[in-house]
Amino acid sequence: MTVIYGVDTTLPITPLAVRDAIVSCFSLAHFQDSNLGDPSLTTHYCTSLIRKFCTDNHDDFDNPTKDSLLRLVESLQVFSKNFRDPTLVAKHANEIKILLDLLP
Repeated sequence: MTVIYGVDTTLPITPLAVRDAIVSCFSLAHFQDSNLGDPSLTTHYCTSLIRKFCTDNHDDFDNPTKDSLLRLVESLQVFSKNFRDPTLVAKHANEIKILLDLLP
């Protein structure tokens, strides 16, 4: 069994599960760098930020598609490279892309 950001890759994957994995990945990365001290505050902040990226891309956060999630990952990569090691950003994006490749 392989689990990527809470998603068991041996089970059927849904766009909502991939979206939640993106939120989890982004939140974990931000929590490590933040001074918020409370993981739930970081998750709330990151979820709001990801919702904004979805809106900016004219996509629906609550009803994602494979294509909208691909756009989201690309947007987050561009955003994250401004303040994170590009190698680490690519590593996380590639982990999410494994999940995206499992979507029908």
